[in-house]
Amino acid sequence: MRTLAALYIFSLCKLCNAGWPCCLQGDDSDDTESPSAAAQSPATCMSHPLDTLDISNPEQSIMNVVERDNGSSQQKHYFPKVGIHITSVFDGESPLWMAPVERQGEVLFVERFIRGKTEILGLNIVHGQEFAPRYFEKLDGEWKETSKRNYFKKLNDVRFCS
Repeated sequence: MRTLAALYIFSLCKLCNAGWPCCLQGDDSDDTESPSAAAQSPATCMSHPLDTLDISNPEQSIMNVVERDNGSSQQKHYFPKVGIHITSVFDGESPLWMAPVERQGEVLFVERFIRGKTEILGLNIVHGQEFAPRYFEKLDGEWKETSKRNYFKKLNDVRFCS
């Protein structure tokens, strides 16, 4: 009997990690809705909110931000929270990247490195099964897309040069 109870608890923990509680929580709407209308509405856990990351002011409800400052350089890593799908990235009002409509994509995480006047940004994007990173450098106050080679050269300078 204890084994069955332990298996039941273990399976609930696994389902919770997989995002299942959103399906079990129910709905905040009134119960006055007809059963056919309720059956037609999509399940809460099946919807994918499409969100925007503003790197100048990331919204804490959708992003986890990890910052490191070693005195001479800064690192900022942005990770979407579970269930959040970042489909566009901005710096204030300036767009850096938006997922193309014909080819759905989302940002897995963003890396930002700053040292003096050098500032670089790496967007780690996935389109279905395809990984498609994009690299940016801030020049004269504006973000410009740069090559992979240039990004990693600048990254090496930012991280390891004294």
